[in-house]
Amino acid sequence: MPYEESHMDIVKAVVRQMKLSFKTGFRTSFGTTTVKDFLLVELYDAEGRVGLGECSAFMRPWYNEETTPGARYVISEFLIPKLLDEGFTTPEAFFDSTSWIRRNRMARAAVDCALWDL
Repeated sequence: MPYEESHMDIVKAVVRQMKLSFKTGFRTSFGTTTVKDFLLVELYDAEGRVGLGECSAFMRPWYNEETTPGARYVISEFLIPKLLDEGFTTPEAFFDSTSWIRRNRMARAAVDCALWDL
């Protein structure tokens, strides 16, 4: 019997903005950081399983050009609609299909990790 790939049946996606207060802040040449804002991507399949992925972009573009608000926009307006509208058989297929999105590696990685976790 030949192998037939089935689609990853993603039925729901949630993007949560989270905030983590550090017990002790850390100092860099850009200043002291005491709180980390980040995004958590939740992907649910038809069987009720959930996969999680974290977007580790910062609120300001001091580490790289990607920011938490910008990543949320890319995830919500481009990545999740593509995932829900087109359906994919593997995380690799989805990641390859979004290669046209330049930079925004943290946003893409958050969805990719959630797919792999699922």
